[in-house]
Amino acid sequence: MTKKRLTPLERLNDPNEILKLFAWTELAWFVGILIGNWIKSLYSNESFFDLIPEYLLFGWVPAAIAIAIVGIILFKRAERKSARGQKE
Repeated sequence: MTKKRLTPLERLNDPNEILKLFAWTELAWFVGILIGNWIKSLYSNESFFDLIPEYLLFGWVPAAIAIAIVGIILFKRAERKSARGQKE
């Protein structure tokens, strides 16, 4: 059983692939924040666990919410366009 390979245009139009892209982007950003805070804590007098809440609460969480809202808006817009295209 072979896995079906999608072309780049098909991946761009596939909501599941875009959702995977958002999820991997958020995960990569989260890991980057952890690594960056670890490096910062090594070269400063601040503890790693003192830095994490500040960056997560005021950096990662609001941006993740903003990306989720933009993603929902884009999916709803794509649904309307595809429904309108099917009616015509």
